[in-house]
Amino acid sequence: MSAPLLRVEGLTAGYGRGEVLRDLSIEVAERTTVSIIGPNGAGKTTLIRCVSGALRPSGGRVVFDGEEVTGLRPVELVRRGIMQVPQGRHLFGELTVEENLRLGGHSVRRRIDVERRIEELVEIFPIVRERRGQLAHTLSGGQQQMVAIARGLVCEPRLLLLDEPSVGLAPAIIDDVGALVAQIKAAGCTVLLAEQNVPLALSLADHVHVIANGAVAAHGTPAEIEARDDARRAYLGLPDPAGAAA
Repeated sequence: MSAPLLRVEGLTAGYGRGEVLRDLSIEVAERTTVSIIGPNGAGKTTLIRCVSGALRPSGGRVVFDGEEVTGLRPVELVRRGIMQVPQGRHLFGELTVEENLRLGGHSVRRRIDVERRIEELVEIFPIVRERRGQLAHTLSGGQQQMVAIARGLVCEPRLLLLDEPSVGLAPAIIDDVGALVAQIKAAGCTVLLAEQNVPLALSLADHVHVIANGAVAAHGTPAEIEARDDARRAYLGLPDPAGAAA
């Protein structure tokens, strides 16, 4: 069995004196989608930020493709193949869609790579093709999310970190985001998805980690997680099948 693409070992992290993650460990196999789910404040975003280099953990290790990358700067991790699409999109509103995409390629050393990749993404993302010259702040929330994901793909990451991509979106747009994530995985990119929308997260995942109080409370395939009544009630916000039948 091959080694996982990403391995997080005994991770402890927080903000100031507040500890959010406590000895947390997960693995992500290459060419899979792994969903991180759990209640607000459980540590999903903190985990994503530690993997992307935006937050330095106080303990534990992050190992990517067999090499420890704990504490490396985000730009160094992007060059190694890890890219984060942050919660809230964080586009530059006064720049055009295409200009935002070019910023996603700032760490790609050869300009030809960025130009080629943008042209490929134009074919994958209809919104990029249609609104290429439009200012980002004039787009709807769903359109901005699509552009943010496209920007994350410009550098051709091996591991794409998605932090709550469904937040604030209408149900129809959430379906579009889900279809896009499935397409990204099918193209060979590994995805680590932190998501509070449990049905979406379960539908996309090969493997699921449920986080509660900064630690892994349960993990398994989506079917295994859904079959656990304790997980359904305490962590997932899903109805108990027995209760629903009654």
